[in-house]
Order: sequence, then C-alpha cells, then structure tokens
Amino acid sequence: LGTLGEQERMDGSVISDAVNLCSRLESLSRLYGECIVVTGETLSRLDRKRGYGTRFLDRVRVRGRKAAVLVYEVYDGDTDELREAKARTKARWAEALELYYGRRFLDAYRRLRELRRESPKDPAVALYLRRSIPLVKGGAPAGWDGVEVIDLK
Repeated sequence: LGTLGEQERMDGSVISDAVNLCSRLESLSRLYGECIVVTGETLSRLDRKRGYGTRFLDRVRVRGRKAAVLVYEVYDGDTDELREAKARTKARWAEALELYYGRRFLDAYRRLRELRRESPKDPAVALYLRRSIPLVKGGAPAGWDGVEVIDLK
C-alpha cells in the first residue's frame, strides 16, 4: 500500500499477490457469467458460510500463479428464477462435476444436458457443456487434470 507519483499528481495503490488474484477473479466472473466469484480459501474463511447460496465452479490456474485455485460462485445476486434453479439443482450440479473431473465425460455431458433443460439460463452449465464436447469426442489429452489455464488480466 503506498502513494505513487509526484507533487502535482499523487495516486494511492495496492500491490500484492492477493490484489492480482482479485483482479483475475473479476475477469473470471465475466467468463462464467456470474456476478460474484470467490476462491475456496475465501469461502472457507467466511463466518456464515451457510448464509450464502454458493456452489463450486472450477479449478483454474491464473496468470501469475503456479498452483490451481478453486473458484466458487455466490449466486445470491442472480435473478430469483436463476437463484432458485441453482439451489434446486445444486446436488445434481455437483454430481455432474464429479463425473467431469472423474473423466467420465459422456456421463457428465448427459447430466449437464439434463441441467441445461431444467435451467437454460445457467451460464456455468453452458460453459461445461462446451468444455465436455471435445472431451467426449476425443478423450482427455495426456496430462489432463481438469485444471483450466486462464490467461486473463
């Protein structure tokens, strides 16, 4: 935390790994089409975890980080319709992702298609459907660990 500049023009700034990660998460929120995304670490530190509508979104490696970051969404800011759909399908969403990360791509794709029919406006379901298609067709490439490398600022 500091002040940058000179006498005529001064500006405050914060520089740190946490600030960089927050910037990457802000970009990821647009990628996922979600209002609020947080890391698993942040979610684990909340006092009232059960007071929020949350669900796991992804494992990502962002620019400037070697380790994967777990990303969750807080869907309380969604429309009533979408928020209710996400709450209603949360267990099936978790099952679909378990299939996906377990390399059972065809089963995951089928489960995601079911979720898409029930909640057609859910952007995360659409994202995983797009990701699943090449994996169903060609299988996972060598070294696939389910971590998405995201090179956004």
